Amino acid sequence: MSSKDQFDSFMNGSSQDLPTSVLEEHFSPDTLGAFNTEQFSRLSQILARNDASTDLKSTILSSAIKYLRSNSKNDQLKQGSQALKLVLRILTSENYKLDNGTLDNLASVVALYANCQDDTDVTSQVVMVLAKVIELNASHAPAALSSAMEDLLLNDSISSVSTAFALLTLLFHISPQIGQNLFSMDQLHNINPRHFQSERVTVSALEALSAACVNKECRSVVAVKFQDVVAEALKSEKTPVKLLAAAILIKTKAVSETNTKGEDTKAILDLSELLEDYVNDYDNRVDKYYTIALEGLAYTSLLTQVKKRLIARPNTLKALVSVVKSHYTKSPWVYCALCILTNLTEYPPALTPEQLRMRQLKDYAGKAGIESDREPAEDVRARCKLVFDTSIVGIISQVCQKFTTASKATSGSLMRNLVTDKTARKDFAKQGGIAALLYFLLPDSGLDAKQTAITTSALAKTFISVDPSIALSSKISPLVPVGPLVEQLSVDASDIPLLDIFEALLALTNLAAVDGSSRDAIVSKAFNKLETLLTSSNRLVQRASVELVCNLSMSMLCAEKFLDGSGPAKSRLDVVALLTDAEDEPTRIAAAGSLAVLSEWGGLAAQELVKSDRVTKGLVKLLSDSNKDLVLRAMVTLKNIAEGNQIAELVKIDGFVDSLKKLQSGNSDVASLAKQVLQLTD
Repeated sequence: MSSKDQFDSFMNGSSQDLPTSVLEEHFSPDTLGAFNTEQFSRLSQILARNDASTDLKSTILSSAIKYLRSNSKNDQLKQGSQALKLVLRILTSENYKLDNGTLDNLASVVALYANCQDDTDVTSQVVMVLAKVIELNASHAPAALSSAMEDLLLNDSISSVSTAFALLTLLFHISPQIGQNLFSMDQLHNINPRHFQSERVTVSALEALSAACVNKECRSVVAVKFQDVVAEALKSEKTPVKLLAAAILIKTKAVSETNTKGEDTKAILDLSELLEDYVNDYDNRVDKYYTIALEGLAYTSLLTQVKKRLIARPNTLKALVSVVKSHYTKSPWVYCALCILTNLTEYPPALTPEQLRMRQLKDYAGKAGIESDREPAEDVRARCKLVFDTSIVGIISQVCQKFTTASKATSGSLMRNLVTDKTARKDFAKQGGIAALLYFLLPDSGLDAKQTAITTSALAKTFISVDPSIALSSKISPLVPVGPLVEQLSVDASDIPLLDIFEALLALTNLAAVDGSSRDAIVSKAFNKLETLLTSSNRLVQRASVELVCNLSMSMLCAEKFLDGSGPAKSRLDVVALLTDAEDEPTRIAAAGSLAVLSEWGGLAAQELVKSDRVTKGLVKLLSDSNKDLVLRAMVTLKNIAEGNQIAELVKIDGFVDSLKKLQSGNSDVASLAKQVLQLTD
């Protein structure tokens, strides 16, 4: 069969495949005009072999652009899906170079398809093509897209203006910087007002303005240049138009630095009711506009009054949970729903006196923004319980692997809020909360330092109250949470670093009680940080550090840090000995306990302990302390040292024997130990 016959056979459908060489020989710029869907698909498969020449790719791309432009003129935009897929196949082919001229031509025609919002297939192809051209030629893409946008606006028809706004919306989602650049175009701010009498233009414009509100500078432009358009849209009887307008006004007012707690807040509360009603009506939703309502509510739910209204409507909570459970592939929905739930459960931060004064000044100056009023913790705790009772933790643990990075971060904040109440922690673990947190904390999860600190805080809070050996399933080793908890010991990104460090220490202390491998892992990863924290100026952090050392001292790796006879080891022993005389009594008990555990390591341990005057004299001093727990720990340590063939050294210490004689009377554990040691002195 000749090459021409092969090509004709491919064109009429008799053949499903075609050698690339034959395609190169007979393909012409007009060929695509006769293609059907099946032929487009087969041509795309041929290009996927990556053996087509650069000339053939250029010819097919030019033909596809011509085909797309022709369809756009004939108002057959929905038929462009297959050609767009072909364009994308070429753009994603190996080592493809997109020159400026081709980019200009491609941008001008792809822009024409930006407003096919009723055809998700076409829209998704447009998004992928735009994203790819920006990637392939980042330096020229802004100019090419600006030119395409300008052409649409200069056309000055209802269709072209609507398409220009639709293109802007897509670009804000693909490349916020390019979107911001195009939003500053003078032509966009001087559109003929009569165009906004068209619902098509109004909706397209409002969607673009809503997308633009992600940027601070763009929000200012929206508030000034488009206030009349938004205000008029708010009067509309059409729900989609009114929802969009409400969402835009909320975004511009909610984050305004000039927002007060007077008129603007009242306006936001009124607008929020419209969004609340729409979110509440989950079963009768229209997906496109449900997104708008969720986005707006993610802002207004920062307000205390909105929180109270939302929590009082059980169907709203049910709707938000249903979004997370059933629509986890729709990332904007899930992210917004999680933001709302997080806002509902957010405890007011503990303010330092300086922060409190600054807040009062902001309130006085009218610059507090949409910042929530400080609520009593009891009110927040009650809301947390209602949210927790929806089984949201179990749902997140089931679907979190489908989450975007933003949804993971927000889930971490939500879970931190929910486990702030100690009574919820056991059920939190049962519902799979720990597994979800550990998934969010994987190295490749994409969380930034602050988000990681918040998520780790939730993990620490849980392990403080729930026995790790019970909380961790058979599939999760107790070694897994050690890494993130150790990282928390040197956290810089946290708003409450001392609290986060303190809670991480407590969690690690509980993990250290699980088994030897857990203790060894903690010593290997955390000891350098822990050694620094032993001398912390914060009383609670220092106490928790000593308590962790006490548990870790059962590990040979930890014991070596204190008992290997080196200079650093001797210094560490001296530090622990000094802490037995600290002002904080729990710290003293933990330090004495650490020495007692270290003394269990036999004769070599006894030799090293007795070499330290601070250790031995400190222990003898504890024998006369009023705290029986301290006396017992000191007595255990001295007995172990004595049994390690070091009794002769102990006898030399002033007051040692006299203290033992005073303690030997009675039937207590201390009296029994004192008698045993006294016998060794004979």
